[in-house]
Amino acid sequence: MKQISLIIIATIFMGGINAQKRVVGYIPDRSVANMTSEVFETITDAIYFGIDADGQGNIGLDKIADDLNRLNDLIKGRPVKLSVCFGGWGKSDFFIEMTADESKRANFVRQTLEMSQKYNLSGIDIDWEFPKNKAQKEGFRMLIKDLYETLNPEGIDITVAVGFWNKQARLTASVEPYISGVNLMLYDNFSPFKGQASYSLVKRSAKRFMRHGIPSEKIFAGVPFYGRHRWKWNKAMSYRDVEGLSDAISPKGVFNGYFFDVPKTLGPKLQLIEELKLGGIMIWELGQDVDIRHPKSLLKYIGENIQ
Repeated sequence: MKQISLIIIATIFMGGINAQKRVVGYIPDRSVANMTSEVFETITDAIYFGIDADGQGNIGLDKIADDLNRLNDLIKGRPVKLSVCFGGWGKSDFFIEMTADESKRANFVRQTLEMSQKYNLSGIDIDWEFPKNKAQKEGFRMLIKDLYETLNPEGIDITVAVGFWNKQARLTASVEPYISGVNLMLYDNFSPFKGQASYSLVKRSAKRFMRHGIPSEKIFAGVPFYGRHRWKWNKAMSYRDVEGLSDAISPKGVFNGYFFDVPKTLGPKLQLIEELKLGGIMIWELGQDVDIRHPKSLLKYIGENIQ
């Protein structure tokens, strides 16, 4: 009877999410202030984006201490894993110098361990956009290996955020033994007719990584909580900024020329995640959704429908 009660409590605590499928949400620094405790009843993994480092491997913690403390306060008492992300578009240049030198890599790895222990982190996410040549790819592999050898004994996971191309799949496969998750950045791949992160792209990309030897349970399909303009790719709009959301946006997610993910497009992706036995779904980014208590919240829909 006690065991059954614990199972029931755990199910309620997770907001009805199947514990086998994870919901990974990125939270940029700009969105931390808008996070509410309800968000952490639905997601299973929060990734803070992002933390700066320099070519010597020194991590800039001063700017992010308050953010990490706030996220830890919101997570407290919930089975949510908190990670931090290094890199990203326009923030990846430091990797080139740092990974090319063993002592600089060691400095970076040591500081990530100290940071993880200080802020109760469960993981480190590497978003190098993108290693271009043989030396940089080798630096990427050495970095992931070094991080794993230091952090894994302490129970700290390594994940990577990667593009969906074949060369990214091949590079990711070379570090597969050292990583616990692959966050596929499928958004921003755009068709004026299919939108961004289309169902066919999700399916094709996931299968590509699986063919390269990435276990399906390590793959997380990325979805956007923002729209791209159908004809003007450089124009983007947060889902939360769609005026009159319930009436203005079409069932297929089109609003004033912008393509969004909505329940009609998210539903088949969630089914695909189940069919392919992927690890779960990844979201960029949580701050672009409406309040999770809103009936049109994308995160609310995902939490209620992921299997």
